[in-house]
Amino acid sequence: MLHNASTTIDSKPWAAPSVRTALLAGGAISFAALTALSAFVRIPLPFTPVPVTLQVFIVLLSGAVLGRGWGAASQGLYVGAGVLGLPVFAGTAGLAVLAGPTAGYLLGFVLAPGLVGWLISSKHDLLHITGAMAAGVAAIYICGWAWLAFGLHMGPLAAFFAGVHPFLIVDLAKAAAAAALFMPVRRMIRLPL
Repeated sequence: MLHNASTTIDSKPWAAPSVRTALLAGGAISFAALTALSAFVRIPLPFTPVPVTLQVFIVLLSGAVLGRGWGAASQGLYVGAGVLGLPVFAGTAGLAVLAGPTAGYLLGFVLAPGLVGWLISSKHDLLHITGAMAAGVAAIYICGWAWLAFGLHMGPLAAFFAGVHPFLIVDLAKAAAAAALFMPVRRMIRLPL
């Protein structure tokens, strides 16, 4: 007797490709909205043009939960909404943000979930997931630092002390929190990895 493949895969609701795609697209929209909301938790620092926000936590979690493609898509949607003028960024909205001090970090927001999702796709233990989150933070920092150093002509050392150094401990704590939260979320919704 032949069985329909979509009904034999552990009876999971996302077994049908169209349902899985719809769930992931909804997840991408949700993570884009969460990233926008987390921008409003903003702590400006007097010695740097880059504020502390909760966005890194959400960006990393989007890659872990949605995977590399949909995680990156969620952040691409977030950045696209801000570039189009929606008030979703921690500062300026519209095309002007692409010339401001956070432009590199926004590029990193799109790249980091792809890296996190790719690294997590092979192993699912807490140590590996935490390392993947730390790699996502590094991707955000490299993009942000490069833009500050070369795009805004701050110079490599000044860009490091303005755009990376003040945030290291806080963002690594966000990475650890995202890794710790991911495992229960994965179990709760039975994510297929």
